[in-house]
Amino acid sequence: MPITKVVHNHQQHYLMIRCLLGCILLMPSVDALYEDQAGKFDWRKQLLGYPVILKVQHHRRSHSPECMFIYSDQNALGRIDVKSVWRLVFEAGSRGIINYLHISRNGLFSVRSNGTLMEKFDSANGALLREAELQNLPCELIDIRESSDTVFILACDKLHAFNLEGKQLWTRKLHNETNILWQNIGIDSKSENVLVALGDGKSVEVFEIDAVNSDDQRLLSKFVAPFLKAKLVGHFIIYCSSNGGSLHAYDIISGEDTELAEKVEMISEIDAFSSNCFCIRTVSAVRCFYESINGKFVERVVRVVKDSLISGVQMVSSMLAVWVVADDNNISVDVFDESGAHQGSFKNPIDSSILAADVIQVQLLKADEKGSYFLIVILTEDHTMLMMKESGEVIWTRYEALAKIASVEIVDLPLSETETLIEQEFLNFNGKYMKMSFEFSKITDEFLGNILYNFVKRIFSEIFQLQTYIVHLFSDVFGLADIFGLHLLRNRTKNRLERDQFGLHKMIVASTSSGTIFGIDSSHGDVLWKLYIRDAVPFTHSQHSGNALIVTFNPITGDVFDEVYLNFTVDQASLLPFKDDKHASVLLLMDKENDHAYIFSNSALDKSVLLKKPISVVKLDRKTGVCNGFQLTTLGDEANRIPRLQQWNVQKTWTLNFLPDSDSEIVDFQIKSLDAKVHSQGRVLGNRSVLYKYLNPNLGVSLIRTVDDRAKDDITVTIFDAVAGNIIYVAKQKRSLGPYRLLLCENWIIYTFWNEKYRRMEISVVEMYEGESQSDPLSFSSYRQLQPIVYHQTYIFPQGLSAVAVSETEKAITPRFILLAMPFGGVVEIPKAFLDPRRTVNITPELKEEGVIPYTPDLPIATDHIINYNQTLLSVRGIHTAPSGMESTSLVFIYGLDLFFTRINPAGTFDILKEDFDHWLITVVLLGLTCAAVFSRKLAKNKELKQAWC
Repeated sequence: MPITKVVHNHQQHYLMIRCLLGCILLMPSVDALYEDQAGKFDWRKQLLGYPVILKVQHHRRSHSPECMFIYSDQNALGRIDVKSVWRLVFEAGSRGIINYLHISRNGLFSVRSNGTLMEKFDSANGALLREAELQNLPCELIDIRESSDTVFILACDKLHAFNLEGKQLWTRKLHNETNILWQNIGIDSKSENVLVALGDGKSVEVFEIDAVNSDDQRLLSKFVAPFLKAKLVGHFIIYCSSNGGSLHAYDIISGEDTELAEKVEMISEIDAFSSNCFCIRTVSAVRCFYESINGKFVERVVRVVKDSLISGVQMVSSMLAVWVVADDNNISVDVFDESGAHQGSFKNPIDSSILAADVIQVQLLKADEKGSYFLIVILTEDHTMLMMKESGEVIWTRYEALAKIASVEIVDLPLSETETLIEQEFLNFNGKYMKMSFEFSKITDEFLGNILYNFVKRIFSEIFQLQTYIVHLFSDVFGLADIFGLHLLRNRTKNRLERDQFGLHKMIVASTSSGTIFGIDSSHGDVLWKLYIRDAVPFTHSQHSGNALIVTFNPITGDVFDEVYLNFTVDQASLLPFKDDKHASVLLLMDKENDHAYIFSNSALDKSVLLKKPISVVKLDRKTGVCNGFQLTTLGDEANRIPRLQQWNVQKTWTLNFLPDSDSEIVDFQIKSLDAKVHSQGRVLGNRSVLYKYLNPNLGVSLIRTVDDRAKDDITVTIFDAVAGNIIYVAKQKRSLGPYRLLLCENWIIYTFWNEKYRRMEISVVEMYEGESQSDPLSFSSYRQLQPIVYHQTYIFPQGLSAVAVSETEKAITPRFILLAMPFGGVVEIPKAFLDPRRTVNITPELKEEGVIPYTPDLPIATDHIINYNQTLLSVRGIHTAPSGMESTSLVFIYGLDLFFTRINPAGTFDILKEDFDHWLITVVLLGLTCAAVFSRKLAKNKELKQAWC
């Protein structure tokens, strides 16, 4: 009996070990399927924008990590430490601008909307706790100070008191003067009363106001002192006199004026860190003064910064830190204690490959409990923000320039090594395609050599494909890559920039208004490379000379091939509808001063190619509203030619004036894209006839805002031919406000506006057709008089609009979707069939057969058509779409304060298998059918054999 029990226990142990090994082997193959595939094919990047205000929160508890609050030029407020914690985005315009930011002990106080609104936020999560109206009129002179239990806000002529919870205690009007140039508030260290200093540039008045009873106000001091810079520090007025540039400290209690320094250079800033410490920053030095025992300020810290780019000083964990940025962007920091004694210094080495632009701002954060070492936050000229350690190790990098993207292109990645080998099999040694011939007389030695070369190359290609297949089999199917040590090869393959099987992996090339160009991987949104062009802004020209700069670079790696500086000012640039010998695009430039055209290419262009078909150019002056059409005629002057740049003479062919008066403005102006794809040239009607589209490749449209006699805004949409200058259609909308958006595609135009009369957002669509007979199906001429049939309809959209785009596919076979970005953060896709101007209330059998939807004035918003589901996208500025390798799928990149990339399927995934497709079941069924066929064949042969013997 005991022996049987031992054997049974051993069997249980063996069973447990087998189960454990099975679980270990199956763990790498376990994968999670998100609900409705959320986040599987898309990504989002949240940005803040270029920091305008940076405030560091210094905790009194030493074990608490310090954090930083940032307000940006995009009206965004956020908290950042080692990572971004929270973000708030205010409304656009002056109401959303924060004028002052103050970090309290238990919250965050902000004054925005030109000093008219106070708000208190929870510093931990950004929740709004309190708000109060300060005044009605805008104000620029704002100051905030905090006592032990009260926060005082000085805004123009009023002083407001709030408790630490944000509740308003009292408000007092201080003066009725209009010539106040400078004002400051301070806290008396003994009585905690409020000290208010007012200056008009010639004299200074200092008042004391009781912190509890605001009616108790008395004048402490008034003295005449012309000054350039002034600051209230404790009970001293620190000012720099305009006579000789000396630095003074005026005691408002005793009335004694003490000269601290003679002949001080132009002071850029006076920083007060406490009631007994302040620093001044000049061009050549940072000088700090401390109050001594006898009540006099003494200079104890001097840091020469003459040969540096920038310098600064700040209080970090009760210690004074003076930082200096050298010419090589290396940062040196000196630390001083509360008495001004030097406590140490360190240098922060920065790799030149990390920073492509100069450092313009530095912030120090305490990194440990004792404050013995720091974290350094760096802001560069190209709007890049980094957090680094003292050793130079980068903790994180934020590319805030991406919040101001000006233009976007989505570029195909190069072929993989396997596909490249397959492509090269049909190339000979000269790089030309081989023409296979079956006549033995034409087989030469070179041809036989090519056959042998291609045979060897095919063998290596098959071996490489087998290796790739094995790695894919072990990693993706069985999940055993980590066990067999193939994870390194898998990561190398995954990180390689190569085109995938369905053309979904792309490179997003985005140019920003700060002069920075980014290369973004579409699969995960990481920035792969960055190119910063100094002294350049879109439309990329030099800020100093105003002349244009052409930069040729590799869009996959970001490597710069060439930079060409032009000696003229470019008015506009466009692409020509053909490529050069190296299959690169050809650029057409128009001179701003002289009506000359310049053609830029990477290789020499044949003159006959340019003269084979007439090239027309449209030049618009947005200020005057004059639009001119030009045509290239002959080559221009060869003198002072820039390499790869051809000057051409142009002839004016037509002129249009879009602005009727000086109060009008051009809101948007578009010309049909050269690479626009059209699959169907007409619509099949219900009676089996065809309504042919008006497919004018030279179509242009302008959207003009005008002002009527009642000072109301109107918009005028003009559709014209960009070659002949003929006006095709004009539409006018009365009492229409912005935001205006315009979209031109195929034979239709969409524009949006706010209907002021009915107070709603409307979308208007215009479609043009030739009729049921097509004039010339092979070619189109702008000089042929053809007046299209125009259908115009307007629909109501229940939300506001910030951006409009249309889906793009490879062959334009898939029905198009209209993408609409809404202010609340959603992006909805609406089928173009809903924006059909031929929709009518009374649907006839022919229209029903055609598939026309019955007319309803409102456009529906289905929640399942919001492509970003619950991922809010704020301040959307544009939507860029691009085709993928599959006709069913369109790639969408949405940019603004947030970046979002996804893919949409307007007609469903009709050309790919679904992810839940049961491959194993199909494999088992096929194997079963194969075995059944073999077995049935065997049975049939046996039956025939038996019948033959009978």
